[in-house]
Parts: sequence; structure tokens; C-alpha cells
Amino acid sequence: MRIIAGEARGRRLLEPADRSIRPPLDRIRESIFSILLGAFEDGSVLDLYAGTGSFGLEALSRGARRATFVESSKAGVALLRKNIRSLGFETRSEVIQGDALRVPDLSGADRAGIALVFLDPPFKIFREDPAPGGGNDAPKVFDRVNEALSSPSIPPGGIVVLRIPSSWRGEPPVSPRERRDYGESAVLLYERA
Repeated sequence: MRIIAGEARGRRLLEPADRSIRPPLDRIRESIFSILLGAFEDGSVLDLYAGTGSFGLEALSRGARRATFVESSKAGVALLRKNIRSLGFETRSEVIQGDALRVPDLSGADRAGIALVFLDPPFKIFREDPAPGGGNDAPKVFDRVNEALSSPSIPPGGIVVLRIPSSWRGEPPVSPRERRDYGESAVLLYERA
């Protein structure tokens, strides 16, 4: 796994030992950033369910001014901090350990100017018949998408990117501008009106 373009192009990211963290393949990130065409440059980026930080770090490498990463696990936060440090993006990054469905608060003025939001939740959230301890929180993820799309922190034209399992057959309550399928992943793109 590597940074594809920009100032950190070609630099490798540390990968998680925990296989439940499934960073997007390089080709998926490359395709998403080709669609975005730099719409986030000089803006802030919010990377929810950050994992390795690959989405937010790619955005920083490509010209985002600042990135906020939210990750719930201690091991994930430690790995994320190492990736940020190895690329030299500490001064442009904020790491929050917490629940991506709750933090950060998108209603405050301190979060103004978020040009791009990534949501890359664990795929188990989208299970139709969840096993004990996980699954079927898809409505909460879409509530977070809707919150971002109506937040004063995100200006008109701001983009929300949601990665879900392509096998999920539910109907998104918020209609995306575009959907792209990449093997086991599907990417939904939303734009704030």
C-alpha cells in the first residue's frame, strides 16, 4: 500500500496486522481521486473510520490543507500516527480516537471548510442478519452521511465519499450522485447542494 500521487508519491504506508482493518486497494483510491479532480485542494479533509489513514493521507499528499482522522481502536490510532509521522504530515493532521458516528461534531464553527469527507466503515456494519457483536448499523452510517451533507461545516460543493460492500443490497436512504463498483467494494459519492 502506497501513496499514489502528490508530494509523498510512492511512499509506502504501514499495513495493519489486524485483518479486520481492510484499507482500500491502491486502484480504488486512484479511481476516487481521479473522479474528485482536486476538488478538495487547499481545503480540509475528514477521514472517518480512518484505519491506516490512506484516504486522508492521499488527500494531504495531493494538496489538502489539513486532515482530521477518526479511528476507534488504540492499535489503529498508533498505526495511523506512525503513517502520518513517516510522511511528515504531523503539522497538518489531527487524530481523534473515538466513534466515527459521533465525533467530531460537525455543527461547530471550528470545523468550517471541510471540502471532503471519507467514510470507510467496517463491512460488518452492513450485514443484513448481523452476528452477535456487529452488523446492521447501516442506517447510522447513512445518518452520518446526511449529517455531513447538511452541516454548516461543509460548504456547497463539498464531497462525501462512502465505501460499502458491493454485496449490500439495501437502498441508500440518501441518493448518491454516483456509484462505482470495485470487486467487493462499492463507492458512493455525494455532493453537498
